[in-house]
Amino acid sequence: MTTLHIRNLLSHRSFYLFGLVLLAFVWGGCATYPGTIQKENVISPATVTSGGLFSSGKYRAIALADLNNDGSLDVVGGSASPGTVAVWFGDGRGGLSEPEFLPFRGDVRSLAIADIDQDGKKDIICTAQRESAGILVWLNRGNQKWERGASPVEAGNYEGVAVADVNADGAPDIIAANATSDDQGGIQVWFGDGKGNWIAESGPTVKGVYMDVAVADLDRDGALDLIGAGWGTYGALRIWFGDGTGGWSPASELEKGSYYGLTLADMNADGNLDILSATYRGGIRIFLNQGNSSFYRDKSPVNTGSFWKVIPIAVDDGGARGLLASSLDAGGLMVWHRKEGSDWLQVPGQFPSAGSYYGMVAGDLNGDGRDDLCAASYGQGIKVWLGKGGDVVQTGRKLKGKETSSPGTSSGELEPQENAVYKTVSGISEYKIGPGDVIEITLWRGIEKTTEEIQVRPNGTISFGFVEDLNINGFTVSRLDEILTKRLGEFIRQPRVDVTVKKFDSKFVTMIGAITESPNRRSGPGKYELSGKTTLMEMVTKAGGPTQEANLNEVTVRRKTGRSITVDFYKIFTQKDLSQNIILDDGDLIFIPTLSKEANRVYVFGEVEKPGVYPFSGTHLSVFDAISLAGGVTVFAKENSTKVVRGDITRPEVISVSLGKLLETGDRTQNVALVNKDLVYVPRSFVGDVNRFVKQITPLMRLIIYPAQVINEFGTAGEWTNLTTAP
Repeated sequence: MTTLHIRNLLSHRSFYLFGLVLLAFVWGGCATYPGTIQKENVISPATVTSGGLFSSGKYRAIALADLNNDGSLDVVGGSASPGTVAVWFGDGRGGLSEPEFLPFRGDVRSLAIADIDQDGKKDIICTAQRESAGILVWLNRGNQKWERGASPVEAGNYEGVAVADVNADGAPDIIAANATSDDQGGIQVWFGDGKGNWIAESGPTVKGVYMDVAVADLDRDGALDLIGAGWGTYGALRIWFGDGTGGWSPASELEKGSYYGLTLADMNADGNLDILSATYRGGIRIFLNQGNSSFYRDKSPVNTGSFWKVIPIAVDDGGARGLLASSLDAGGLMVWHRKEGSDWLQVPGQFPSAGSYYGMVAGDLNGDGRDDLCAASYGQGIKVWLGKGGDVVQTGRKLKGKETSSPGTSSGELEPQENAVYKTVSGISEYKIGPGDVIEITLWRGIEKTTEEIQVRPNGTISFGFVEDLNINGFTVSRLDEILTKRLGEFIRQPRVDVTVKKFDSKFVTMIGAITESPNRRSGPGKYELSGKTTLMEMVTKAGGPTQEANLNEVTVRRKTGRSITVDFYKIFTQKDLSQNIILDDGDLIFIPTLSKEANRVYVFGEVEKPGVYPFSGTHLSVFDAISLAGGVTVFAKENSTKVVRGDITRPEVISVSLGKLLETGDRTQNVALVNKDLVYVPRSFVGDVNRFVKQITPLMRLIIYPAQVINEFGTAGEWTNLTTAP
C-alpha cells in the first residue's frame, strides 16, 4: 500500500468544501467566468484590523452578497454547530445586524448565492447533511424573509456547490460535488428552468468521492468547463471540458491525490484562469493555464500540511502577489508572497497562527474601496478582518429601516419551539391537545369542585358546562385553561379551572426494525403515543431499545412530508453530538435496520467521522481500511495514539497503532490486521495509562454487547462523561 493511498484512506470527510470564493457565485455578478475570482483581493496583512468574533460555533461555509438589494454586502455563514445557515445584514459601513437563522437544522457544508427564480433577489443554496440532506434552496422573498424552494436532491453527502448557466439557456444551473461513496459520488449538474425548478440532471460522472467543484471557461471557447477536487482512494484533480449544451468531454487528470477547496484566478496575468487547490497533507497546489486546454504545475508555497481553502491576495500596496490559506492542522491563516522570479516566503504574525479555519471570502464591507476578509472558524464562528483604514466591525445592531423577520421565516431555532405535538410556553414544553385525547377538567366554585373527563371529538371540539362545541384542537393545557376560565366567567363569578390530559390518543410514532421485545412490558415494533416533547432516544428506550443486531449507524426517521433523516446513535455516545437525538413529530416512522448477516465485523469509535460498526468479508481487515470505512479521522484526532482493543470485556488486549508512522515513514507494521469483533479507538488526546484507557472504553464495549441496556442507562451514568471527554 503506497503512502499516497493510505493518505487517501485517512482523509476525513468532516472536511467539506465550500467551493469557490462565493462573491463570484452571485448570479449576474460574473458574466464571463461564473464561479471565479475576477481580481486579486487587496487585503494587506500589515494593516488589517480584526473585527473579532461576531458569532460562535463550528462554521465551515462563508459567502458575501447583497441579499436585500440595498447596495451593501451581507454575510452568510453555514455551520455544523449550531447547524444551520446564519445571515448578517450589512449597512455598508462595517455594521452588521444580529444574526438571523434559516428555519432548518443540518450540518451545512458549503454555500452558493444566486437568483435561482430570476425575480431580482439573490437566493441561498447550500449543501447539508445530518437532519437535512442533499442540496437545499432558500428563495429570497424580500424583507428578510425566506421560503424553502425545490431541492434538486434530498439525499446523499454533497460537499462543494456552485451555480452557473452551463447549458446557455439563460437559467442558472446547480453543480455539486458528491462525496457519498466511490460508487455513488461524482459531479452532478441539475439544469434549472429559471423558475426554481430542476428539469434534468447531466453531470459528467457518478464515480468517485469529490469534495469541491469549480466552473469556468478554461479554454476560452465560450462554453463553461468543470473542475473537480477528488478525494480518497481514487482522488485526483480533474477537468471536464463542456460543449455549451450540458455535455462533457472525458476528464483530464491533472494530478492524483486528495483535494479540498478550489479557487480560480489569473495568477500570472496572462488572461487565462489558473487553478488553486488546497490538499490533505500535501500543502497547496497551483496549476497554471497555458490557454490551449493544458496546464502545468507551478511552484507551491508549501508541500506539507492540510489546508481547506486558498485564495490570492495582494500583500501590499505595491501589488506584491500573495496567497492566503486556511489551515486544518490548527495552524490558523497562513500568508505567503513572492516577487517575480523569486521563491514563496511566508509572512508571519499578521493573521491568527492557531485554530482550524475553513471557508474564506473577500469583499468590501465598509465601503472604503478595499476588500475585507471573512473566514469561517471551526469553533470560533465567523471572523472579519477589515482592510487598511477600516474601523472595527460593529455587530449585533438592528439596521434602520429593515423589518425583523416574522416567526417561522428565518428564526432558525435549533431545537424547534413547537411542532404538531407540543408548543413551548414560557420556556415549558406543553402538549397540543387533539382528537381522541381524554382531558380532565375540574371546575372550582369556592371550595366545591366538579370534575369531568371528556374525550375530544373527531372534529376537535368539546362541550363543558355552559360552553358548547369549543374547538380545542391544537390548544395547550394552559391555553384551554385560559379560554374556559374566560368563557365560564360569563356565567359564573370568578370561576377557577384546572385542566390535565388523562389519555394521549391523538399523536403517534411508529417503530419498526431491530427493536427488543420484552414479555414484561409493552415493547418491540409498533405504534407508540407521543405525550409531549420527545427525543428519538427516549422513544427507542420506551419501545425496548435496539437488539444486538441493530445497526445504530443508520437509524432512519421518516416524516409525514416524506423527508428522511438519518441518525448515527454512536455519535451521541462517543462525541456528545446531541444534535443526532432529534425531536420527534406526529406521524414519524422510526426504522432501526439490522446489521448485515456477514460473520465478521469491527467497531470504530472516537475521533472518526462516522463511528459505528462495519462488517467485512474475508478473514481480516486492516486498521487503516477500517478507519477509512468510518470516514477517516477528524481534525481533533491524535492519530499516533490509536488503539485496537481485542478480546472480551473482562480481559481485553490493547494494541497501540501509530498512523503517523505509516504516513510519514511507510512503517507497514502499524497497519494492524483486525479480526472479528475488534474495536478501533482514535482518541482526542494522548493515551498514556492503558489501564485508565480500558476503564474509559468499558461503556463502549458494553454498548457493543448490550445496546438496549446501555441506551436505557445513557444520560445517567457518569462513565459516559469520562468516555467523551478523555482520552
